Amino acid sequence: MPLAIDKGFLKDLGKLEKPVYNRVTEVFDEFDAATHTGLHLEKIANARNPRFRSIRIDQAWRGIVLAPVTGDVYTLLKVLHHDDAYAWAQRSNVSVNSATGGIEIRDETELERQIPEMTEAAKNAGTPVFANVKDGELTKLGIDEKVLAFARTVTDAAQLDAAKSFLPETQWDVLFGLAAGFTPEEVWADLGAQILSEPVDTDDIDAAILRSSDRVVLVSGPDELMDVFAYPFATWRVYLHPTQRAVVDAAYKGPARVTGGPGTGKTVVALHRARMLAQRGDGKVLVTTFTSTLSETLQSGLDILVDDEKVEERIEVSHVDRIAHRVFRNSHGAPHMLGSEDEKALWAGLIDELGLTFTPVFLSEEWRQVVLARRIGTADAYLAAKRTGRGRALERPSGPRSGRRSGSSSRLSPSRARGHTKPSGGRRLDYWSNLPTSRSATSSSTRPRTSARTNGGCCAPRSPKHPTTSSSPAILTNAFTTTGSACAKSASRSPAGRRD
Repeated sequence: MPLAIDKGFLKDLGKLEKPVYNRVTEVFDEFDAATHTGLHLEKIANARNPRFRSIRIDQAWRGIVLAPVTGDVYTLLKVLHHDDAYAWAQRSNVSVNSATGGIEIRDETELERQIPEMTEAAKNAGTPVFANVKDGELTKLGIDEKVLAFARTVTDAAQLDAAKSFLPETQWDVLFGLAAGFTPEEVWADLGAQILSEPVDTDDIDAAILRSSDRVVLVSGPDELMDVFAYPFATWRVYLHPTQRAVVDAAYKGPARVTGGPGTGKTVVALHRARMLAQRGDGKVLVTTFTSTLSETLQSGLDILVDDEKVEERIEVSHVDRIAHRVFRNSHGAPHMLGSEDEKALWAGLIDELGLTFTPVFLSEEWRQVVLARRIGTADAYLAAKRTGRGRALERPSGPRSGRRSGSSSRLSPSRARGHTKPSGGRRLDYWSNLPTSRSATSSSTRPRTSARTNGGCCAPRSPKHPTTSSSPAILTNAFTTTGSACAKSASRSPAGRRD
């Protein structure tokens, strides 16, 4: 006997402790026989839907099943603790979306409670959010009578956000799109292929279940059922919502970016998009991410989603570090990796050589977050660079510049752009030149003894009356000059900076 499994059931199943989970699989493995005897399915008193049935898992747990009117497809809806299961059945209901023809689940008790309260509150509130949207336009988009009554009471976006927990999912998405400024036509286009061309019988829930691939998986035997139960989280994560389906199937003329908050299904969309592109057979498809753990999750999702071996061979899943490493090796051979301790020693040596008061950690982050991140190659570019998130900006040297040859470049390299500081009557003279760094200028006996403060990881002189050579941008850039050469020769890439 075929079974339909709603994604709500699979979410519940994935949260169960192992003994309860095992018992659920045993019960539904024998479900075919149980329905013929009628021993385990019970009607629920005061249930919102007269077709709701409960099935006993053990003494403390119950499953909620939707019985068919015609046919033999039972739908597994929820698996909860005894009291929670019956409370859910008494609050919730199943309906059919008039635009997509798919099933929807709502908290009907909460919806009915909210409508009169919000209607009264709306009398003294601002303009309704959907004041410019006609009833007919909302109905065409699948908004039913009760949800329409609720929508007319919404005067603030926060009210709509709070309603996500009790409104039908697709109808909430429609309202959210309209509230965000999309026109009814644009929302209609987002629903796209999910909208049925023929009229929908909203009373025929059995037919709706069979076309609800966005939230229901159909299994035709115990083996398929056990396969689904073995990976409940992975299975429900590959469902596609109607708006997600539109993104997956869309034709783009160039790069496209899909945005959304946590849990909105961006990963699911990426998996389905990869499968769709691979099915075309136009070439290889790369799915990549910044973390190795997520790439493993993506691969697991594709293993469930793709059942064609040739299609799967066209899809490569790899995190971006592995891709970058492979590209580098193909062009330059195996890189020599600079370890974190070696890098720390390199910064410490430069701090000692140039008489700086910056810490190795600060210099390392400045190198990554400013110099490398902005692809800075000259001293002037570094001094002019935006340093968002790095605290106070470094000030330009106040003294005259000298020693630079006419027309010479301040390109960052070990043989050029040396920071040179020389005391002169208490004034600081920091400038760029091609001269080697003066040891005497930065020795402990001549360097002013001043303290520095740290502001967001950036050091600056405590007082302009007593400048310190160690906070000079010129000297700091000189440190980056020397270290940049060493890091480049070593193909530097420490664990702390894997994305650089």
